[in-house]
Amino acid sequence: GLAVVGEHEDIAEARLEFASGCIASLRVSRLAIKATRCMQIFASQCYANIDFSASEVQLIKPSEAILRRDISLDKLTSQQRMAAKDSIYGDLLQVNTLSAPSRNAILDEHNDFALSIRSGCAPAVSGDDGFRAVDVAARVLEAIAEHRWDGIRSKPWRIGALAEVMPHIIRLPNANSTSPAEHRRAG
Repeated sequence: GLAVVGEHEDIAEARLEFASGCIASLRVSRLAIKATRCMQIFASQCYANIDFSASEVQLIKPSEAILRRDISLDKLTSQQRMAAKDSIYGDLLQVNTLSAPSRNAILDEHNDFALSIRSGCAPAVSGDDGFRAVDVAARVLEAIAEHRWDGIRSKPWRIGALAEVMPHIIRLPNANSTSPAEHRRAG
């Protein structure tokens, strides 16, 4: 994680490994040029790309030939690879695009919580589940605060989301310099 324009993390990335062997890679950015909300799910028989902003789901399913490992692009010549490139989506990977209903996840959470209060039914996300989610987020922030950017074990090191920027590798011309030759001099 990195704090760019404030004291708190503006960009963060975390890799979570679960006891089941599943892995979640999370990326967030308040500084992204384009706001996106998406999720990718990899399974043995399919890959799903869910675009929450566009309310669209793409399911990409490998052909039987790919599942059997009958096809290896690494063993093809460059001309064969170019030909395969044209047929990869369609013949080798079938893409099915579905539209999903547009939802407001935060409003859905609030409505579910209000319904659970009124009806006495358990909410979709329990207090324990919410606590565990907040605990994971706190642990990610702790890891960001402890991250050593330079990978060195002894001081001085740059550490945490507010790590100092690296010193200039190439010294820029001094604005107070009087000689144009000094601007061109290497070293």
